Amino acid sequence: MEQKNRLFDFLYQSLREQIETGLLPYGSALPSMSQLCEIYHVGMRTVREVLKALAKEGLIQTAERKPSRVIYRPSGNHSPEEPSVRTVLEHRDSILSVYETMTILMPPLFSFSALVCGEEKMQHCLWILAHEKKVRRNKWQTYSMFLHEILSASGSLLFRDLYISLELYAQIPFFWERRGSIVRP
Repeated sequence: MEQKNRLFDFLYQSLREQIETGLLPYGSALPSMSQLCEIYHVGMRTVREVLKALAKEGLIQTAERKPSRVIYRPSGNHSPEEPSVRTVLEHRDSILSVYETMTILMPPLFSFSALVCGEEKMQHCLWILAHEKKVRRNKWQTYSMFLHEILSASGSLLFRDLYISLELYAQIPFFWERRGSIVRP
């Protein structure tokens, strides 16, 4: 039960922060429920509960078979038609900082995780890498799943959660909105 609460809190706080800081600006669509499950590595029930809580707070609007939309508008915010590119440019320093942090921290963590996860678990991770390419996911998604598997197989929740946090801050709504045509970083 504690794990479920942590996942709820993690997803809730992440989405709320992105909405309140304008990373997900007024009028923008949130990723679909299945995309949120994949991005945050949580279950559908957790995503539903988080979206329900955000809607109850008046941050988003949900509708049956439609994407959830941000309805939170901080005072003095730009128009609802504000392009996502502006959001990316406004947050470029923090986005670059996340990527720089990832280049420093993640290689040693992945290497350590690969060493401690054992041969059988590593074979499973490699199998995922080989077979995910056949599912027609983009390269970013395939490699991300592979890296999540290695970190999870190491048994260190800290490593996995650190990677998830950095990965989430590195993602940009501009790329979420155009997933079909542009590969996320």
